[in-house]
Amino acid sequence: MDRRNFFKTMLMTPLFTPLLLSSQSRTSESELFLIADNPEDHIPMILQELNKMSLVNGNRFVLLNDFPSESGLIDALSNAGLRHVPGTANADMTLSHSVLRQSASPSFALVRNGKVWDLRSRRLMSLWRDIYHGRQNATGLTVIAFRRPSAFSSPGDSISIYRQGNAIARMKLDTDRSARFSVKTGEISVRIRGGKAWIDESSCRNHICQLSPPVFLGGERIVCAPNHLLIQVNGTSGVDTVIG
Repeated sequence: MDRRNFFKTMLMTPLFTPLLLSSQSRTSESELFLIADNPEDHIPMILQELNKMSLVNGNRFVLLNDFPSESGLIDALSNAGLRHVPGTANADMTLSHSVLRQSASPSFALVRNGKVWDLRSRRLMSLWRDIYHGRQNATGLTVIAFRRPSAFSSPGDSISIYRQGNAIARMKLDTDRSARFSVKTGEISVRIRGGKAWIDESSCRNHICQLSPPVFLGGERIVCAPNHLLIQVNGTSGVDTVIG
């Protein structure tokens, strides 16, 4: 498969379409999207190749939520020369895991400013062909966000909710609660628990926003693109949108 067909296939992958749209506002990050049930088998080589191509940098990583094979992933990345750090403030890259609502073909893509990046590496194309063809559908989505070296953040104190660009609510993060909001396709439910916020119900078609990990750091966002709804954590900002 040549590069033209490679990117054509990636852009036609249904799951990546809303992810690409939501990542257009992430000017301070590149992101790697990997659909695979065994990310520890693929991420180390992908990161090594991206580093050689000067598309990413840094070697400190943190897991934002639980992974099915968390210890195996940490060991694989550590063996590849990366360092596991306890918090996001000192991390060059953050890894989050979500379970897809329906299985999809294994695949991966590097996204920068809403566009799939041209991965001119024979090893990466060989790996992509290997995991895409002849493999069973996967249910796990791993998102790796690469931050600028100067990026920093601290826990926020509240979230602001915007609909069509207009602020419609503000919710404190120190109080557990949930609230429902009317949107274009019906309703969205926002939940706060343990100082973190997330969307736990949405009437949108693909439910990508429900796959987003909880946000709690200043500047982190969750976007529901079909409903033009944005959740943003208020506080010292060093990051952009986490996932949409």
